Amino acid sequence: MLKKVLLVGLVILGMAFPEAIYGASYTPNLRLKKPTKTETGFLDAHNSNMQTIDTKVNEALSAAPISSLSYGTSVLGEWIADPSITTDQADTTTAKSLAKIISDISGASVDIRLPAGTYYIWRNYTVPATIKLKPDIGVTLTPYRSIRETAFKWTKSGSGTSEYYLELSGGGNPGVYDPSSVYANSVALAAGTAGSLTAGTWDWADNDSLGYSTVYIRLADSTDPDTKTAGYVEAWYTLTINGPFEAGPYQVFSGTGTVTFGGLTQTGYAEWFGAVGDYNGTTGTDNTAALKRFFASGLHRFVFGKMAGRYKVQLTKFADLTNPTTANFLANFVNTTGITIEGHGATLEDTEDKGNYYTIVFGFSNCSQVKISGINYVGAGTPHTGPTTGGAIFVYAINGGGQYDVVANVKYARYGIASGEYNSYTKGNVKDWRINLNCEYTGYPVAFWFSGHNTEAVINCSNIKRACYLAGVDTAKFKVRLSTLYAQVGCLVTSARSAATEATGCKNIDIDVTDTGSINDAGTVYYLCGLIPSMIPDATSAYGAVFTNIKFRFYVVNNDTYASTTGGFAMYAPYSGASVAQNANITINGLCVGGNR
Repeated sequence: MLKKVLLVGLVILGMAFPEAIYGASYTPNLRLKKPTKTETGFLDAHNSNMQTIDTKVNEALSAAPISSLSYGTSVLGEWIADPSITTDQADTTTAKSLAKIISDISGASVDIRLPAGTYYIWRNYTVPATIKLKPDIGVTLTPYRSIRETAFKWTKSGSGTSEYYLELSGGGNPGVYDPSSVYANSVALAAGTAGSLTAGTWDWADNDSLGYSTVYIRLADSTDPDTKTAGYVEAWYTLTINGPFEAGPYQVFSGTGTVTFGGLTQTGYAEWFGAVGDYNGTTGTDNTAALKRFFASGLHRFVFGKMAGRYKVQLTKFADLTNPTTANFLANFVNTTGITIEGHGATLEDTEDKGNYYTIVFGFSNCSQVKISGINYVGAGTPHTGPTTGGAIFVYAINGGGQYDVVANVKYARYGIASGEYNSYTKGNVKDWRINLNCEYTGYPVAFWFSGHNTEAVINCSNIKRACYLAGVDTAKFKVRLSTLYAQVGCLVTSARSAATEATGCKNIDIDVTDTGSINDAGTVYYLCGLIPSMIPDATSAYGAVFTNIKFRFYVVNNDTYASTTGGFAMYAPYSGASVAQNANITINGLCVGGNR
């Protein structure tokens, strides 16, 4: 009994007077204290021996009841930054700044809590992998700086045309660091060369013998930046976070600046970047810029935090599908392995009608192990009704790679999934697909050109052009339920150009298709399945293609006025005005025709 009493007494003594346990070798940092829930002060000094202190403090706390601690046992190992700093948090000379804490820690592995407030990052800055950032609700990390403010002025350069350089309002070095990019009127300017800047470009230079480098700019309209409103010109910096990052689905980054995550943070929320799923069909937050920054942040698992949220976007349209630019994607992944997009029922609602143009929601080039689930897309209008009309491509994959798993609902789009390119044999070869799509008013739920090898797909669709377009595909199994077509063939198997003068047909294709009750145009015959046994890639040549082991199963529901115009199977001559004579050498072996499924 006496031993138990002594032990309890020793633990209590150790909590109240840690040095009594650790002896003279332990010198506590009295400023490193357990905060209370209402604390408003912040650490005003830091001990570079933090790791040693953490070890000893945690040893003492391991014997104490957790209920006695406001923040749990890890709080004494948690550093606290100061949001009241209105200058650069990336400046190591500013006391209590984020950079100062990290510098003082000298490589130790610690947590840094960021209380609510704005944290300005006015230079390109990297948080090391040893630091875990823990921003509270109400934090805004802001890696940009307005350089059209009263503190600065723009002076016309002595060289070039309509070029201006940044200096203090009273003249001299503005103290601005070299940005990663410059924006004017929310538009990124291209990098150029001072002395020969073209409209809409910038440079970091000293082209006027200033004795310091600064920002040079030529606006798109070639006017003086000082004639513009405050905030018109922004210097964007890159905040790189290489360590763990712990935050819930709330905003922690400003709407401007660049944030990049290293390998220790794999998962993030769209809400971190300011995305808000509040669209009601008429009004709501435009999430286009926030989501672009989210998907470009270097994360690998992208999560929409609001269950079934409706996220308004306005995606940029373009005319030539063979030549999209970065601006034409909501997300564009290149040479990346391991990408997961989890919507949790979220819907991307694109409010800009694309007309005869395209846009790309999720683009992938040479990517592997891609999983998209619980995400929906709804476009504006009905861009499926004509052969030349455009619209969004929900998933666009090119240039090899594979292992795609896509589960989604798509409405008012040009393509649900498109892979490869219609007239190019170099951009396909994306393999191993598992697809489950529900599509309405979508031109092509799935289109593969010399791509989509080893695919299993389930497609439920209505008011579509073709449920699946398979060109030069090796091994695919499709189960299709469709109604109401706007093209003559619902599931088309054809060939794709596989070399400059060659076309490759499909092989090992199994298509099971049911018309669940179409209402088609009277007097026009529609077919559930069709095969084009050769193609003409140009106006003067025809190249034969071999098709092997093609299996169609089809069933038509006869329950409306025009159902009799929906047939089962058709074999076509090639496009481009080719005659049936060019298909004269066709042999069909093992043809089975049956009335029962």
